[in-house]
Amino acid sequence: MPELPEVENTKISLLPLKDNKIIDVYTSNKKLRQDIPTNLSEIINTTVIDIQRKAKYLLFHLSNQKTIISHLGMSGRFWYSNNTEIAKHDHIILYFANNYNLKYNDPRRFGVFLLDDTNKVESKYFFHVGVDAISDEFTAQYLLDKIKKISSNIKNTLLNQEIVAGIGNIYASEALFSAKISPLRPANSLDIKEAEDLVLALKEILHKSIILGGSTLKDYRKANGESGDFQKHFLAYGQDNKPCSHDGCDGVIEKITQNGRSTFYCQKSQK
Repeated sequence: MPELPEVENTKISLLPLKDNKIIDVYTSNKKLRQDIPTNLSEIINTTVIDIQRKAKYLLFHLSNQKTIISHLGMSGRFWYSNNTEIAKHDHIILYFANNYNLKYNDPRRFGVFLLDDTNKVESKYFFHVGVDAISDEFTAQYLLDKIKKISSNIKNTLLNQEIVAGIGNIYASEALFSAKISPLRPANSLDIKEAEDLVLALKEILHKSIILGGSTLKDYRKANGESGDFQKHFLAYGQDNKPCSHDGCDGVIEKITQNGRSTFYCQKSQK
């Protein structure tokens, strides 16, 4: 599933669509995670005035005070081109006046594509979402305040979007490894220094991944077709049975399962 850096890069690659007019819409007869809206005709002859990322969602703000809310799910991706062919798994296509079209393609159909009033989006869809993981509001003290009553493991806690938005399985493993914190630790066992190290690690890793275009493991591509390169820099995720890269550590990266998801860590360096 695309995480914050992948969604951010998708947003960046879509920005050339700003100020362009939508002249037609195509929808397949397939259901995504939720039904494709039946009122998409309302966006015809509107202009895309802004494209934003909110947590792991993309928001397309339109000139008629409507907003498209989209989540890429497990395998969804946007891509734009002047190719008018409808490919397999193309579920929504927006046709633009500049002769380009934006396609939403999703083989596994776990994605989301909704339309609602712009002034309702924040309160209706994101009222429960925590601060963004790369925002100034995400601090060590904020994290400690959020996790002080949580006894479940810190790895799973970082995936809770109500605590901090944008972090998924890849970057949780990478950040905990960088901060030398065991993913098995109860969340409320962290002290202020460990929280500082973890927040710093998360921000540094997320920013680096954004610069490198995100992580391409299977389906993810930016909207212009380019893949990401951060997967070439993984130190923990997917590195099971490889030596730990921390100085002076002779341990190896192990793969375990937590809450149904793979976690990669070094028992010796992560305490």
